[in-house]
Amino acid sequence: EWSTAEQGFLDARNRALADAELRFRAAFNLGMVYAQQADGSQSPEDKINLLRKSAGWFRDAIRLSGDNDARVNLEIVLGRIRAMADQLNQANNGLKARLDRLIRDQRSLRDDVRRITGRISASAAAPERFQDDFQAAATLQRSLIAESGVIYTMSTAEIDQIDHKPQTEQQPED
Repeated sequence: EWSTAEQGFLDARNRALADAELRFRAAFNLGMVYAQQADGSQSPEDKINLLRKSAGWFRDAIRLSGDNDARVNLEIVLGRIRAMADQLNQANNGLKARLDRLIRDQRSLRDDVRRITGRISASAAAPERFQDDFQAAATLQRSLIAESGVIYTMSTAEIDQIDHKPQTEQQPED
C-alpha cells in the first residue's frame, strides 16, 4: 500500500519538528516509496516525476544525516531518471517528431511576428522601438533554419536507406 505508506511518512515528517532522526527516517522512506511507485507506473513521464520526488527526498535525507545508504539510493534513482529521459528523447528526436516540432515552432514564430506587427500598427511609437522583438524572432528563425537542415540530412539518409533495401524487405511504411 504505497499511498498509505506515503501518507504515513509525510505525516511523520510533518510532526517530527526538531526530531532529526525521525525527519531523516521519514525522508529516507519517502524516497523509497516514490521509487517503488515509479516501478509500478505505466507512463514514462509519470515514472520520471516519481523518481524526481524520490531523489528530492533522498537529498533531504542526506542533508539531515549524511547517510551512505541514502547517497547510494540517490545515485541509483538519478541513474534511472537519466535512462528514462534518454528513452523519451530517442522517441522525441526521430524524423517525424522533429519535423512536427519544426512545423509547430515555425507557425508559432509566424504568429509572434504577426503580433509584433499588429502592435506596431496599433502604436504611435516608432517601429525601431520593436527592434529587440524582431531580433529575437530573427534569432529563432535562424535556429529553425538550422534544424530544417538537420531534418533534411536525416530524411535523405532515411531515403537512401530505403532505396538500398531489397524490394522484398520493404515495409508498407517505407
